[in-house]
Amino acid sequence: MGCSNSPTATTWPPVSAGAPWSTREAASWLRAAVNDDSIVLVAQNGIEHRERVAPYVGRAAVVPAIVYVPVERPAPGRAIVHRPADRDLTLPAGLAALSAAERLAAGGIRVENAADFTTAAWRKVLTNMGSNPITTLTTRRTEVVREPGVARYALHLLNEATTVARAEGATIGDDVPDATIAWLQNLPDGSSTSMLQDRLSGRPLEHDALTGAILRAAARHTLDVPHIESLHALLGAISADARARHAPDRGRDRSNRGSPKIRPASS
Repeated sequence: MGCSNSPTATTWPPVSAGAPWSTREAASWLRAAVNDDSIVLVAQNGIEHRERVAPYVGRAAVVPAIVYVPVERPAPGRAIVHRPADRDLTLPAGLAALSAAERLAAGGIRVENAADFTTAAWRKVLTNMGSNPITTLTTRRTEVVREPGVARYALHLLNEATTVARAEGATIGDDVPDATIAWLQNLPDGSSTSMLQDRLSGRPLEHDALTGAILRAAARHTLDVPHIESLHALLGAISADARARHAPDRGRDRSNRGSPKIRPASS
């Protein structure tokens, strides 16, 4: 089981914890590992957990999980785990989710079951929107959000995302966008994001699970989100180059695969 964004499964199990774009790569593994009695825990960013995994797991119960454990991989076989929140995972309510939470807690993972999972998921999306794309575009860590112009741009993104979240049924207060920016600005120096780590490592980005999912939700409600739309296009251009490099290596061990020489800008 992991907590950055590549899927996993066992008989109670499967845990799909990897970049959302990698879920399709694990399709044959998921089909082989899962049966109708399995609980598939999908620990990934975004709001489309069930939609990403459902085509590969038959009638197994799919439990989405919101992850609050940032992980950096500075070298093959080495991971730095941060636990900045008072829980590691948030799961919905329901029998399958409660069963999953009990088993995870027995292993030392701090789990919360949220009665309003829609709101919890969108709150995490807002946090991601204020940090992941901006750190990725600038190749800087979260200190970049402290710059006034960057903070104003991040607020535009969060205001648009909040409008979509409310249309999707989430309860988001008027103060949440500003409070989210303030929280990001007060993160410890050197804090990173999963999307930035992907870019620096030369991996495809998880932008479709974040900005792409918001655009799809906005389209369902005919909402205009111009800042998010342009941001999605820029992230897609970055990811396309990484995906082209990544494609020939699929199915092979990539632990020692070379990455592009991107030097993070100092902040």
